[in-house]
Amino acid sequence: MDLKKVTGFESLIPSTPTGIKKPEGSNVGPSFRDTLDSMGTLQSPAKQGLAQQAGIAAKDGVKFSNHAIERMRTRGISFSPEDISRLSEAVGKAAAKGSKDSLILMNESALIV
Repeated sequence: MDLKKVTGFESLIPSTPTGIKKPEGSNVGPSFRDTLDSMGTLQSPAKQGLAQQAGIAAKDGVKFSNHAIERMRTRGISFSPEDISRLSEAVGKAAAKGSKDSLILMNESALIV
């Protein structure tokens, strides 16, 4: 057996030219950072729909993941603003006791927060 055939994987790796430089002044749009910063203030349609449905704002301290929002939507589960404030209060009480993960039972719903 020829050892070169076994270890000769160098020919499979394409060689790349080392002298290629990016042309100066070739920016054709906003930088990635600018685009990312502008997208940071946007909400997904699912989050906007839940906020409109429940009449809540993000300042209430309770945030739902996109997965949770989708599950709630498909199951027809909705919470009133009073429910959201009760949930926020329960989360605050659990956090004050040092809890990181809690099961909250409310209105025939089980929520893991």
